[in-house]
Amino acid sequence: MAEYVSFQGSYLWNQTSLLLTSSRTADSELRFYEQERKATIHSAIGELMVYVRNRKRRIRPYLTVGVGLVQVSSDPGRIVNESELPFEAPGKIDSAGLAIRSAVGVDIFIGEGWAFRYSFSETLRGNPISKVLTPPGTRRLANFQNLVGITKTF
Repeated sequence: MAEYVSFQGSYLWNQTSLLLTSSRTADSELRFYEQERKATIHSAIGELMVYVRNRKRRIRPYLTVGVGLVQVSSDPGRIVNESELPFEAPGKIDSAGLAIRSAVGVDIFIGEGWAFRYSFSETLRGNPISKVLTPPGTRRLANFQNLVGITKTF
């Protein structure tokens, strides 16, 4: 688009293991459980890129910010620890919503418009998993990623 500004679109898939821990007091008795889960995250984000150096430089650091759709799903796993009188652990979690992503990175050009790219990004959105905990979690969903790849400049 210009010497220092560009756009990119990205699709990311991530799967991670979780251990949910929930507790509450009922009738002066502590009730709790710990549940293993797997969570899958899909995201499609459009980003504005701002380069720190012009196109003629071999090494070009950049910053990005963007918005897009993130889908989070998690299936219940096995209970690994629970009190004598536990309460019910959450079932399937499936949620989609808008998210914001920011990143810093660098392109190192290797010839004919091709570059090695390293990027560190953070994607933020509401946390559908925290909502089902007892007590509910307060932290937003934060997905940090280190990305390494090859890119082509047009």
